[in-house]
Amino acid sequence: MFFTACNPPTTERSSALEEEIESRELKKISDGEIMTAAAKWGESLAQQTQQLLGTNLKMALQESGPKGAIKFCNIQAYPLVDSIQQNQEIHIRRTSLKIRNQENKPTALEKRILEAYNYNQENDQPLTGNVQQLEGNYLLYTKPIVINNPACLNCHGKVGENVSAETFALINELYPGDSATGFELGDLRGMWSIKMANKEIIKQL
Repeated sequence: MFFTACNPPTTERSSALEEEIESRELKKISDGEIMTAAAKWGESLAQQTQQLLGTNLKMALQESGPKGAIKFCNIQAYPLVDSIQQNQEIHIRRTSLKIRNQENKPTALEKRILEAYNYNQENDQPLTGNVQQLEGNYLLYTKPIVINNPACLNCHGKVGENVSAETFALINELYPGDSATGFELGDLRGMWSIKMANKEIIKQL
């Protein structure tokens, strides 16, 4: 009986203890602090991902022109974004009201946020990062993506003006149903959407 009493705790008991400890830690940190930390971390992740994609996309453009850039986005963009995600509790993606890849279709919440960003731009209001509380102890950080580089118009500009017929044909081949052309410099292209677990944000504090 003494040996039984000294047995290591079961997995269930260990999990319960960890949840209790985590709950106690959560109570020590205010919601405001978590939201501020989420905004700061989300901004950092968005910048890192944007820079990584931008650098590689520029190389693809220099080596193979717009066709190379389109193929880069089709094949390599997702693995590069995944490389920034530190674990399964962090999910980074891009979305837009005018999507190219159907996998980037916005959720109902993302669509509302994109429409709000659109409204702000049309009314000369600032476009800034935003944090939303989600269910299940998750936060969503969003950041507008604005077209500020003329090179982007090679694939997202006006067909026949910025986008060549050859490039447009490749876009339609790789992305059936594409609606991500017709943009001009300064237009809102979409946004970064970064879902983060509260417990991962707390680790940053």
